[in-house]
Amino acid sequence: MEVASSFHAENISVYYGNVLAVDQVALDLKPGTVTAIVGPNGAGKSTLLTALVGGVRAKSGKSSMGGKSIDQMSPTARAKAGLVLVPQGRQIFPTLTVEENLQVMRMLCLFLAVALRVRWPDFRF
Repeated sequence: MEVASSFHAENISVYYGNVLAVDQVALDLKPGTVTAIVGPNGAGKSTLLTALVGGVRAKSGKSSMGGKSIDQMSPTARAKAGLVLVPQGRQIFPTLTVEENLQVMRMLCLFLAVALRVRWPDFRF
């Protein structure tokens, strides 16, 4: 697998209707590092990550991988570029490595999008 690109996001805000779920989050992730997003239930952790992979639209903010904007990319294009969200622990394969689990999820997401013949922005789990 090729080396991952840096990832940068700034001022990411997500609303569900009039309810603010994520408020101006910024991330600057470098290859080879580990970053944790922590907080209590309902703090917006999953919503933030779902927005970054394109599953929900951010109301504001910008994101880029390797210095290139991903804001206009579909979730499918983001997955092809290597940006994938793996569900919480109970949905992973415990005998696989983290990298292998990421590869499985990427392929599963791409397969489902093609099999169901839907555009990713219209596809919800």
